[in-house]
Amino acid sequence: MKIKTIEKMINFKALFKIIKEVVQPLEIEPQSFVKDKNLTLYALDKKSRYIQVSAFFDLEFNRTIITILILTEKLKNSNQKIQITNKQSLYQSINYLEAIKYSKRTKIDYNELEANLLKKIIVKIKSEFDYKDRLLKYPFSLTPDFDDINLYAQHSSFLDIIERNLIEYGIDHSHIFRNYDFAKDSEIYQRIIDMIVVSNKFIKQNEDNDYMMLFFYSHKSQTNFSLIELVRLSEEINNYSKEIRKTLKSKDRVIKPVLIILSLNGVKKSLLTYLRNHIYGESSHAIPIFIIPPNKSKIWHNLNEDRSLSDNLTRRKNEVKNKIRSLRMVSNTSHYRKDHIESETKRLSEIKNKITSVEKNHDLVDIFSEIFHFNTS
Repeated sequence: MKIKTIEKMINFKALFKIIKEVVQPLEIEPQSFVKDKNLTLYALDKKSRYIQVSAFFDLEFNRTIITILILTEKLKNSNQKIQITNKQSLYQSINYLEAIKYSKRTKIDYNELEANLLKKIIVKIKSEFDYKDRLLKYPFSLTPDFDDINLYAQHSSFLDIIERNLIEYGIDHSHIFRNYDFAKDSEIYQRIIDMIVVSNKFIKQNEDNDYMMLFFYSHKSQTNFSLIELVRLSEEINNYSKEIRKTLKSKDRVIKPVLIILSLNGVKKSLLTYLRNHIYGESSHAIPIFIIPPNKSKIWHNLNEDRSLSDNLTRRKNEVKNKIRSLRMVSNTSHYRKDHIESETKRLSEIKNKITSVEKNHDLVDIFSEIFHFNTS
């Protein structure tokens, strides 16, 4: 299956016309239909591949979702068509008995057909509805797994909860992207990240040019999320933020990436150890990482937010300030005294920066703990 999320609701009669133009000269089935809030077009190609293009509104979040699915040929003469009219029916279609099995669907010819149709539809949508992808494309090493209906539906439901919390917190819904495909136009496989949030809402007022970019990755697998997967994904996200930085017109704008992993089946202990040992801010390659759902009301993260450390740093800061004050009171113009003052001033600056970092981390953990909290039961 190929899936495309449009971050606005578009006219379905016009979209149906676009889809018909794209699939021609394929044989369009008479069961195809278009309504105000959904549409489905069935077509059969020369290789007897049965194609279904569906679209529906996600009314809660003001989105249009388009799917392309290849079915088995025997549905051609069947009245039991798959009707994808909302999110719930989308989840049901993922593991539908008459859909081409996932092992077969990974073949190049199926993916090429789906990808080519979707690309042509998107080109016309961009022209007809003044739409464009707002995020920079990037070759993330991710491919969507639509094979497990239960995990896909469960993760999507929890992301709905988080999105509602984000909007309630004050994030504009136009800055939230679901099932965003980062694949370039030349690719036939999608590179989907479940949810992206771009906002400066999490940043203090004195950093108006700083934006956070939250990457939500749902681990839709029966196995635990591994350390190797974490390292690879966090490095790619870090590199992606650097690529964005190069394209920004305002060079003083900063993009701070954050990775949030949604894994209902848990994570490996080695990964949690990694998070605790790689404190954000003390390692140049580390980015903030959160793992949800909470474990006993605690969200795992790699941020140093120990307020007791901040208290110790404050005492050290006062000690250094007193030392600098004493040195300046000495009527001695020697180079040793000047160098000593310069050294202590530098040390004072480093301590202040660490205090600021701890306080920011503590605030961020508080905010995210509230937004990411949900009851898995």
